[in-house]
Amino acid sequence: QYIFIIGRGVSYYDYRSQNLDSDPRLPLIDLVPTFGWPASDILLTCPPGTTAPVVPIGRLAAINGGEVHTYLQKMEEYETAQRLPSCYINDKAWMKNVLHVVGGKDSSENNLFSQYMYNYEVIVEDTLFGGHVETFTKTSSSVIQEANSLRILELFDQGLSYIGYFGHSSATTFEFNLSTPENYHNPGKYPFFHASGCNAGNFYTFDPLRLSGANFTLSEKYVLTPERGSIAFLADTHFGVPPFLDFYNRAFYRNFSKNMYGISVGKQLDNVINGLYSPGNDFLTRVHLEEISLHGDPALKINNFNKPDYVVEDSLIKTKPAIISVADVSFEIDVKMMNIGRATGDSIRVSVKRKLPSGTIQNLYDSLVPGTRYLDSLKFPIIIAPTTDKGLNQVIVSLDYTGRVDELCETNNTVTKDFYIFEDELRPTSPYNYSIVNQQNITYVANTANPLGQMRDYVMEIDTTELFNSAFKKTYNASGSGGIVEFNPSNITFIDSTVYYWRVATVPTGSGNYIWNSFSFTYLQNSSPGFNQAHYFQKLKSAYSNIYLNDARKLEFDFNNTELNISTGNYPPNTDPFTFITMGV
Repeated sequence: QYIFIIGRGVSYYDYRSQNLDSDPRLPLIDLVPTFGWPASDILLTCPPGTTAPVVPIGRLAAINGGEVHTYLQKMEEYETAQRLPSCYINDKAWMKNVLHVVGGKDSSENNLFSQYMYNYEVIVEDTLFGGHVETFTKTSSSVIQEANSLRILELFDQGLSYIGYFGHSSATTFEFNLSTPENYHNPGKYPFFHASGCNAGNFYTFDPLRLSGANFTLSEKYVLTPERGSIAFLADTHFGVPPFLDFYNRAFYRNFSKNMYGISVGKQLDNVINGLYSPGNDFLTRVHLEEISLHGDPALKINNFNKPDYVVEDSLIKTKPAIISVADVSFEIDVKMMNIGRATGDSIRVSVKRKLPSGTIQNLYDSLVPGTRYLDSLKFPIIIAPTTDKGLNQVIVSLDYTGRVDELCETNNTVTKDFYIFEDELRPTSPYNYSIVNQQNITYVANTANPLGQMRDYVMEIDTTELFNSAFKKTYNASGSGGIVEFNPSNITFIDSTVYYWRVATVPTGSGNYIWNSFSFTYLQNSSPGFNQAHYFQKLKSAYSNIYLNDARKLEFDFNNTELNISTGNYPPNTDPFTFITMGV
């Protein structure tokens, strides 16, 4: 059914151009020959004169038993994760994660490649794969930009099923370069890596340093690194031309996402080639079908599921605000529901109920909804009735409670989420948030949620960091009934141009938790009262447009790669008066 070549090969061009017949190192690198130049394992399975493979083929570019053992262990982990009969989001949702990376040399290429990737995104997010795609695009004008995004690190840590790259590349680097696989922590969660560029799959060179464990190609790094990297790497062994790569990619995405969902990647790729091949193909179509090579086991299957699996967990239900008191007019319940299985699109019946402290049940929602492919949400605004709502409330969510759809798990469709509406919450009032204070020995004013509340103990903390963990931190106590609560500390000397964070809470009874509410202000000795945001933690509360806080805690403008056309001319005019220059800005 499959041909899986174990062993590195050397292309015909490398073999002849370097006169390697008598080089004793050649047999250590050229373990299993490939076909011609550019290297093509595909042609090893095609009838002469055709590009129509009869058997799926892949290769492992190993040069010793240790590398073979590494890949065997990764395959065992990969298939164990696929067979794991778990009903939990943490175990299965990552198998629908897809990372797209775009690496064009200028804005024009980035726009074109991004459009290609968007078309693939539409395919993979639909039936049956139902994926969740995040895309990263090169923004720098440098030849190579490092993709050191914290979010990419997080995605690898969570787990990825598929990585698609479209852009410039070589055998050792991408234009928008991901880190080496050693920097990503993803043991047991190995993605299928598909690189659309030039030479990214060319591990058929004669490089003696490879024998000493150096000079791994991109493909070799990702496939042969233990407990890291990818489970396979699909890429060109030579030049790639964007429109022809796109033809191939669209067919492959349709196959693994829907048409041949759950079938081995080797058979999916053979179907792509046989579908695009005809004896009258032009040169570029033919060479792309021959050059795109699979580094990995052709029998492996990209993550897939036999049935849908609709799930709701405690973490998917949120209230806004997170801390609710009777002082609030209203709040919102946000219910998210996931499908961690096959995305069939079958409608399911969803029920959302609220249980009041008295035990009364309110029906918030009960209706058929289109089957979730990956993630959907429902939002419910709730008006607060202080006399009946204070205390422990519950949200009860049930998915497919009528059993309309046959699922992988039937035990993860219902969850009950507790939340409290507090009667005795304390909120800061003065000095107001982000205000400017210009005098010492001020009074801090807070208000209780229930103005008619009983006598309670309250606490206030002040610090120069929102984390409230510095040596400056001070704590003060007060007591009182409902209404206004004042704190009058006398042992604080403000330092000019310093931001202070202060928070208040009701002292809980028994083993209850403190419910903190905080404000901040800036002390400016010679300033009039006003508004000021000067500190990092204050700036985190803002919403930004075309600007962001970088890792150095500095505001930085977004880099927008655009085209600027500049025209110049001569006077008096001649036969060629204008010069057009296009540049990235």
